[in-house]
Amino acid sequence: MTSPFFLSVAIAAPIPKLFDYLPLAETDMSHYQAGLRVSVPFGSRVLTGVIVSIHQNPQYDPAKLKPISELLDATPLLPNDVYQLGHWLSEYYHQPIGECLSLLWPVLLRKGEQARASKQTFYAPTPNQPDASTIKRAPRQVDLLEHMKQPNQQTGQWQKDLVKAGFTPTIINGLVDKGFLEKQERDSFQPIKGECSHTPLTLNQEQQQALTCIEQNQGFKSFLIDGITGSGKTEIYLQAIAPHLEQGKQVLILVPEIGLTPQTVQRFAQRFDADVLLLHSKLNDRERLDAWLMARKHGSNTGRGQIVIGTRSAIFTPLPNLAMIIIDEEHDQSFKQQDGVRYHGRDVAVVRAKTLDIPIILGSATPSLECLHNGLSGKYQYLRLTQRAGSASMPELQILNIKKQAVHHGLADSLLKPIQDTLDKGQQVLVFVNRRGYAPTLYCPDCAWIAECRRCDAKMTLHQKPAHLHCHHCDSKLSIPRQCPECLSHKIQAMGAGTERLETHLQYQFRNTPVIRIDRDSTQNKHAMEELLEPVHKGEPCIIVGTQML
Repeated sequence: MTSPFFLSVAIAAPIPKLFDYLPLAETDMSHYQAGLRVSVPFGSRVLTGVIVSIHQNPQYDPAKLKPISELLDATPLLPNDVYQLGHWLSEYYHQPIGECLSLLWPVLLRKGEQARASKQTFYAPTPNQPDASTIKRAPRQVDLLEHMKQPNQQTGQWQKDLVKAGFTPTIINGLVDKGFLEKQERDSFQPIKGECSHTPLTLNQEQQQALTCIEQNQGFKSFLIDGITGSGKTEIYLQAIAPHLEQGKQVLILVPEIGLTPQTVQRFAQRFDADVLLLHSKLNDRERLDAWLMARKHGSNTGRGQIVIGTRSAIFTPLPNLAMIIIDEEHDQSFKQQDGVRYHGRDVAVVRAKTLDIPIILGSATPSLECLHNGLSGKYQYLRLTQRAGSASMPELQILNIKKQAVHHGLADSLLKPIQDTLDKGQQVLVFVNRRGYAPTLYCPDCAWIAECRRCDAKMTLHQKPAHLHCHHCDSKLSIPRQCPECLSHKIQAMGAGTERLETHLQYQFRNTPVIRIDRDSTQNKHAMEELLEPVHKGEPCIIVGTQML
């Protein structure tokens, strides 16, 4: 008879302790290990938790303990380095262990779903095609075969795409029954396939010295690349990861904004014959789980490298063959998690790199003070880039004194003529303003009232698309008051200018020119960034109004 044992389970609750549970009936200790997910009764609810330890000395009377409801996994889904990262988060940031471990999982796994990739039906032409004369009296089946012979469809198509093209399941299944098509069940989430169409650029002396320093390193080392804008930091990233991808390894690239991801993906996909995975908050829960599972099951024996590009939370992705981590724009504040479990994605990345004994590259044109101190003190390898890459030259800067000039909606009238002259040359204009929304403040001139957030000390930003007041600090939203809540005056007015206000003003001043606004609000939808930048990439004359995302 085996000795009784108990399970210490971490639950995603703001309670800094573990909870003891009994194992399932007719199971022994060999069925359990740290890192397995379990469903447990917790008050009136059933929650998903993680086994942290197995022991024989419970904290409370065993007669009062409840058994777990279900064992969700046969083996731990997280590799040891990610699991230990969760414990480090709890100790370093003084956060409850249950919330820290829950942070490591995609949302669906936190809800207790099985770790299985979603499948979709795929139809591919059979290797040995039957005689086409057998379907000459079925014109729609003939049309479908011709559709499948198009250059971009020869390997096959998803069922949903065939239905969207006008082919019914009856037509499709008819070709399957006659041996023309083969029905397959494939993972619905597919990586971006790199095309290896661009060759490496020639590096200048500073770039080459930085790359040589990175390549000569063995094991863990933090590199801080402090390079001016246009100095070619991305080209160093590309050449630094090339040897690892050739060996079939994985590389993790963290970017601060989801808006940066399309440009980054394009650069990496055009350079390497590797799979590119995206992990960011704009993926729905199912897509994120599928991408997470694809990264987790990567094997170096496939011969293909894998590039994982994501925002802050991508640092917790299980990557069994991770060889290098890159943090682009390491100074950006969006690497900080401001609610729930608070942590800094950049610092977590450094800890993970040290645990795995791999190099990490931090890049920025304006390094954060803490990283700059680490670089100058020798804790990080400090690499300086002072020249622009290639034949690019530094821009000419002109400071405009607007003290005695008319300013409308945040833009001086004297700037309108240079903008028009640039557009007349067939060129593009970028208007940078580091404020989202229509105006940063709603103000009453009669009593000096200012719209402030009720949940924090920040001021509410006025938005017009749609119309509301929005706190960018805690995400609180309010409707726009028709009168001052303090003195009941109807003279409340918007003070200052944001991207929405500038967009409206420029659209009025330049009616025949497209005005494109790029900020966090205009790029919320999937593929919105690519669609907004399409006319820009074509080189058409336009005015781009944007925040630091640009």
